[in-house]
Amino acid sequence: MGTAMYMAPEQAAADPTIDHRADLYALGVVAYEILAGAPPFTGSPHQMIVGHMVDKPEPIHSLRPDIPEALASLVMELLEKNPEDRPQSAVDVLAVLDGIGTSKDAAFVTPMPRAWRVPYRVAAAAIILALVVASYVGFAVVRSARAKPIAAPSEGKSVAVLPFINTSGDTENEHFSNGLTDELISALGQIQGLKVAARTSVFALKNKGLEARAIADSLGVTSVIEGSARRDGKRLKITAQLVGAADGTVIWSEAFDRQMVDVFSVQEEIARAIVGALNIHLTPAARSRLASRQTTDIDVYDLYLKGRNHWGKRTKKDMELAVEYFENAVPRDPRFAPAYAEMASTYVAMANLGYVPAEEGLTRAGIAADHAIALDSTLGDAHAAKGFVLATTEAFAESERELLRAIELNPSYSQAHHFYTLLLTMLNRGAEAVEQNRITLALDPLLIPAVAHRGILFCVLGNCAEARRDLERGLPLTKNIPFALFFLGAIEARDGRYAIALNHLEGAQRSAPGYIGVSGAIAYTYARMGRRAESDSIRARLRRGEAKDRSRIEEGLAEAVMGDLDRAFKILEKPTKWIVPALIELRADPLLASFRADPRYPRLLATIGLRP
Repeated sequence: MGTAMYMAPEQAAADPTIDHRADLYALGVVAYEILAGAPPFTGSPHQMIVGHMVDKPEPIHSLRPDIPEALASLVMELLEKNPEDRPQSAVDVLAVLDGIGTSKDAAFVTPMPRAWRVPYRVAAAAIILALVVASYVGFAVVRSARAKPIAAPSEGKSVAVLPFINTSGDTENEHFSNGLTDELISALGQIQGLKVAARTSVFALKNKGLEARAIADSLGVTSVIEGSARRDGKRLKITAQLVGAADGTVIWSEAFDRQMVDVFSVQEEIARAIVGALNIHLTPAARSRLASRQTTDIDVYDLYLKGRNHWGKRTKKDMELAVEYFENAVPRDPRFAPAYAEMASTYVAMANLGYVPAEEGLTRAGIAADHAIALDSTLGDAHAAKGFVLATTEAFAESERELLRAIELNPSYSQAHHFYTLLLTMLNRGAEAVEQNRITLALDPLLIPAVAHRGILFCVLGNCAEARRDLERGLPLTKNIPFALFFLGAIEARDGRYAIALNHLEGAQRSAPGYIGVSGAIAYTYARMGRRAESDSIRARLRRGEAKDRSRIEEGLAEAVMGDLDRAFKILEKPTKWIVPALIELRADPLLASFRADPRYPRLLATIGLRP
């Protein structure tokens, strides 16, 4: 996978299209380290990976004002998050270096010793030689006095459950090995005092053939659980082991050869063994949750695992299949709470992304969440889904209570922290939202919606210029996330870069045709480009109500963006069904600045139960 300090963003994200430009990024990191005396990102391996994915390095020229501008620019271009924005080949890099090296006045101070001044060509040759040596045998850079100390790894107990290997020789059973992984993540995530790496980030490392230490470094944990599962008719064979990250020592291991009906006992035994090996005290409530038997019907459990497997893929088609599996499971065992909880989470995501009509999706999510909680009040994901739904009914205090309960039940459940970030954004509690976003990404650096929302938070705090930079840096990860593309497009439109804006906004519309706010932003952009007929056509369609359940909000926000504030307030002040994306747009959309400045805006917020 690579070394955390030198890892390109697309490498950290396990992008299947990764190519040689990841090596050019690593070259940029080494060059930065040589010139500045310290790498661009430091801290734990986990912190460094997050830095590569979302943070902007301090400009090299501010650290070394004595080096040629062309060299400083080259290094920063090599460190661009998007591979398309880097030099496209080593030949391009050499051409730039060659041009700098032949400059008559090219000279700079090398980091060690500071007093030496050498012609640039000599220094450039030294850098290239160092890069070659580093690539093959590794080397230690003597850091300057400015170098920041690398933070020590967390002393807390932390673990990553790696995807169990399917040894059945049958891809049809892949959902079972993945499901076993999911169940252990959920079970261990409920243990107080234990940090558990989130599913998104863990599954990004699947089939990478990495050693335990490399994985632990990447995920910021002190130990990993490895295992395999073989399902053969009614027989079940599972192996599992806990490996310490520091030295690769196997702390605990066991093999299980059981009947399929014993799968729940095996999961409980593994979880208890892991907790015991890590010397974590289990409360009576935690023991009870680990021992709970949710269903005795293996066929129901199998449908549930198939649903979870599709849910994890997050596409529209897979989410539809996930719902189908959950809905087939619950009639067979109406008391199987986890199926209701997962159904609720799926409907929340589908409504939020515009995959189903918002009111339908959120209503179904609320019903499923209530069923799950009534059957088992300890399911954190059910409380998280309910908290999200309550936010759309303007029950913000109740929403916060549910989300905090979800986090209390499962402190490692990154989705609950992300939902809480969204709620805090709607409530205009920006500093708290930023902190929750930080916690979310610390638990799950590859939770892409959280990566995108980080950029949006800059707009909430009044710094849309920084929001644009952050969203652009995240594009390699968020290129299919509709609200990331929407906000980036809205910022570009506000700043007069209409062709770029239209490209992002149309991308958002392709990703989620029903995503709220996009139509208004496209109408605004068309109007500014002189394409008035197309702009008017969109507004006419919205006025006819062709956007179905979102029509009033969509129409009102579009009128606000277009500057017809009287009509916008007249539409939006009437009772209507607000949803989370619309409420966040209300707070953060840069095209709504004049709307928010209007004296009627606080009154509108009051009707929703929000403060200015």
